[in-house]
Amino acid sequence: MSAAVSLIEEFNSFFTDNILCFLLLFTGIFLTFKTRFVQVRFFLQGLKNTFGGIIKKEKTDGISPFAALATSLAAQLGTGNIVGAGSAIILGGPGAVFWMWFSAFFGMATAYSEAVLAQKTRKVTDSKDFTGGAAYYIKYAFSGKKGQYLAGVFSLFATVALGFTGVSVQSNSISSALNEALNIPAFISGIILTLAAGVLILKGTKAIARLSEKTVPCLAFLYTAACLTVIIMNIKYIPKAFYLIFSCAFSPEALFGGITGISIKTALTQGIKRGLFTNEAGMGSTPSAHALSDAKNPHYQGTLGMAGVFIDTFLLLTLTALAIISVLYTKSTPPDPTLSGSEAVTLAFSSVFGQKGAALFIAFSIMFFAFASILGWNLFGSSSAVFLFGKKSEKLYTVSSLIFVFLGCIFPGQLVWALTDLFNTLMVLTNIPALIKLSKEIQTEANFDKNC
Repeated sequence: MSAAVSLIEEFNSFFTDNILCFLLLFTGIFLTFKTRFVQVRFFLQGLKNTFGGIIKKEKTDGISPFAALATSLAAQLGTGNIVGAGSAIILGGPGAVFWMWFSAFFGMATAYSEAVLAQKTRKVTDSKDFTGGAAYYIKYAFSGKKGQYLAGVFSLFATVALGFTGVSVQSNSISSALNEALNIPAFISGIILTLAAGVLILKGTKAIARLSEKTVPCLAFLYTAACLTVIIMNIKYIPKAFYLIFSCAFSPEALFGGITGISIKTALTQGIKRGLFTNEAGMGSTPSAHALSDAKNPHYQGTLGMAGVFIDTFLLLTLTALAIISVLYTKSTPPDPTLSGSEAVTLAFSSVFGQKGAALFIAFSIMFFAFASILGWNLFGSSSAVFLFGKKSEKLYTVSSLIFVFLGCIFPGQLVWALTDLFNTLMVLTNIPALIKLSKEIQTEANFDKNC
């Protein structure tokens, strides 16, 4: 088992260090210039549309634009903001946060593009609902057998990455956190999680979207309040935390006299890789949610897509990062490099809430965020399975996905993370060419203010 995991990790390392990171950056920069910095021009509009959706509920028989965004955020605001952020900082140093921001800025243009194309290529089902996602615009981008083949390959990767390995990562994080905080055996966590997820997933897409619409803002608010408490209690260290984020992005060897052994390349790749896991821009997963929306036009949903990346990375992930850095990196000795992401966050929160209180809060935060991600990723993976095998495959897929929810609880964390990184990478490699190919259509939407 360990040999197989090491092989997968070496493969992941080669692709993320040498291909994935630079491909994501290139695509984000290309789409940013193609859309004339859509993330800057329509930034306020995106926030208005997003927070307006929280305050004023849209009346619709289908899924509202904000409910579609909340479903997308339910998948994004999982372990990436807690475990992923902590891991990136421990492995890549504070400088990894800068590269998360850097990639997320350009990733906002990528997320806008994915949401726009999801709206433009979606289909109406027999039950008069919408369906769509990256596979649909990949097929549209490349006509004939080539498009069908590439869309099928993407759907295969997405089915595994989201519904199988993806939900395994989330359930693994939940079971690990509950075991650390409450000594709950992984087997018990697996049974409870699988049953709870099964009940909600079987209620259908609209039920998941409406549940996300109600719960995601509350979860984000509570987690934000806790992070701000830690930051305020360590406010004198925040200037140094920002200094470390920017200085260590370009000279990480200056951190603790270079004894951490972190290089610029490590900071960059950890920042971009974990940034992808949390905001998913370029991965092709969130278009499945954006395609469901009753948005007035593709541009409107596109502004929500890019706002989702901003909320995820520049707000929530930054709060987690500041809490970790202000507590663990402003002292005279470096943190233990063997710390896991959740352990790093727990140590940061324990400076205010105490060890037991922090462990409980982080455990329940991971549980609720990751459980929301399980529902969102199952939904995204399901749309890929239906694209591949038809509507009849949906029940079989759901059962298979629930089995992986259980397996994720009892499998080694190193294995499920390695497999998730692998299939996330494969999704990116098949999604990006379609975004580049359809950039003119994206440009058309971004060049007109449709009074959203």
